[in-house]
Amino acid sequence: MTIALEQDRELLLAFREGRPDVLAQVYHALVDDVFRVVALGFVTANGSIRPERDPDEQRAIVQDVFVRAFAERARLAYDGLRPYRPYLLTIAKNVMIDRVRTRSTELARTTEVDVDAIIDADGPIPGEIEESAEQQQLRARAAAYVATLDEELRTFVRLRFEEELSQADAAARLGVTRRRVRTLEARVTKGLRRFLKK
Repeated sequence: MTIALEQDRELLLAFREGRPDVLAQVYHALVDDVFRVVALGFVTANGSIRPERDPDEQRAIVQDVFVRAFAERARLAYDGLRPYRPYLLTIAKNVMIDRVRTRSTELARTTEVDVDAIIDADGPIPGEIEESAEQQQLRARAAAYVATLDEELRTFVRLRFEEELSQADAAARLGVTRRRVRTLEARVTKGLRRFLKK
């Protein structure tokens, strides 16, 4: 299912008004894309945001994303000139970044660090070692999942998620129909969820 708010003025106006049936259309068209951002993580200019592996947490984050995206302020802020999907995924990334900052703040408040011992040891902060190791593990798990895919799916993952092509552009590059792209997307999403639950 696809939706193009930027191409349908009536649909855009109904979305801005918060009409429930239109909000439901937008949700069903893009919820899998938001799940992928949450489940795969992403890279920022300042580092990387790790994937969320817990299914309950994934659902909670996705819910937060749509609550924020469907709030009146966010609906009215969407100008209708650019595709809605990147706008929504930016909100999703901001939600994940906010959660990381909140967790970091909570950790700083509850963790006692012996600063003198760290200075005396003249070594790296233990938390940084753990974070780096965890990031390496998550990257390895994502790579392990992609490695289990056949060539067509690996190419699809590269085009759709690494190069962030639209379904139409990915279909054109692969030389297949958009229906085939949607099928591949569903397979990758379901497979990733199963893999991360192991």
